[in-house]
Amino acid sequence: MISYITLIHLFHSFIHSFMLFDIVIPVGPNDYERIKRSIPYTQQNIIGYRNIYLVSAIDMKIQNTIFIDESIFPFQVCLYLGKNNRNGWYFQQLIKLYASHMIPDILPQYLVIDSDTFFIQPTTFFNKEGIPFYNIGTEYNIEYFHHMNRLHPILSKKSSCSGITHHMLFKNVFWMNCLNWWKIIMKNHFMKYFSQWWMHPM
Repeated sequence: MISYITLIHLFHSFIHSFMLFDIVIPVGPNDYERIKRSIPYTQQNIIGYRNIYLVSAIDMKIQNTIFIDESIFPFQVCLYLGKNNRNGWYFQQLIKLYASHMIPDILPQYLVIDSDTFFIQPTTFFNKEGIPFYNIGTEYNIEYFHHMNRLHPILSKKSSCSGITHHMLFKNVFWMNCLNWWKIIMKNHFMKYFSQWWMHPM
């Protein structure tokens, strides 16, 4: 017979397994020095992570991080946008979305952080029941919402708050459902539309 104490330990282990996550940080050419300064804050103050993956063109050999060569991501944004000074930014957005597909052995949920984000105090991303916290913002860049609506008319701003934030927790199963929905509805790959529709006017 399983004791009450054992059941409690099993329950907490079960909850903990849902709260474990990896960290993914895309690092562009202008971020190399900045990430060296921000990583110690990430390592010290983010609670409950397993691995930190730095996705970059070069291995900066930062202690206790794992380098992921950005060339494994099969995106050529310039094919859709041509020469554009924001291509690197668009590429980073796709890295964030497709990290769970391309990074070997990444956990089913991962925290994406901008390289210039500094966590200056201990931060947890789940409550005691294992429900994740999501950050909100007040930034309102109209082009982001135009782009969202061009992807599909059903996608529109629903709240006075903004989802534009410098860190976000992803759960792979939900994102996979989104991609499958997209393929069924649009008969095409999300990545292609994501890139193409940045440049199309309303």
